[in-house]
Amino acid sequence: MGDHDELPFVGNVNQDEFVYPWTVIIKKPCTSDLGNDRNYVEECGMGLHSKLVLGHGFTHIKVHPLWNQQDHSLSFFVRFKKDLSGFHYATSLAKSFELNGRGKKDWFGEGEKTSRLYGWMAVEDDYMTEGVIGEYLHQLGKLQTVAGILYEEVMEKNRILKKIECMYNETSLRFSNQMDKNDRLERKHSDELREMQQEHDEMKSALDTQRKELEFCRSELEKHKAEIEAAKK
Repeated sequence: MGDHDELPFVGNVNQDEFVYPWTVIIKKPCTSDLGNDRNYVEECGMGLHSKLVLGHGFTHIKVHPLWNQQDHSLSFFVRFKKDLSGFHYATSLAKSFELNGRGKKDWFGEGEKTSRLYGWMAVEDDYMTEGVIGEYLHQLGKLQTVAGILYEEVMEKNRILKKIECMYNETSLRFSNQMDKNDRLERKHSDELREMQQEHDEMKSALDTQRKELEFCRSELEKHKAEIEAAKK
């Protein structure tokens, strides 16, 4: 791709229905038979990809080149991210071609085409057209409105939110059950400690009683012994 293939300024565009994933169709007239050379077509695709990424800051894009025998041109299908940021970049790229007189109307209008690039956002009539473009777009994706994509995003976020809520509820339930289990174990342990303390106190009391009785028996024995000794005298 030469200097005359330089991409123009990027702006904004708003349409009702688009090919999804968001796709920009870029056309390049080709007066020679080089389009039949597969290596040449692939090199042009890689060159456009590099120019879009390195020269214009478009990221997360895929470029698929095809030779169109019907109008002797190269068709590049530039696919963007499926989210709204991808939509913004795709429509911006399409608008840049339109502002520079190289949009869809300019490509299909009368008059000789320059060797520069032409481009537009892929929409319903591109999707339904016969030939290389329509066939590839059918393989690529589907027709979708921005409102439809927003609705799908909201539904997906709700699904994720519900999943997180379920995980949170399950975790909370497990935590609550574990705390109840710990409380029961703690109460059981406390009861066992109280029982052991009670048994200890009872055994200590019994031991003290036995000691007192033993001391009393010793005292009585000493008194009895003294009486016997006195009687002998």
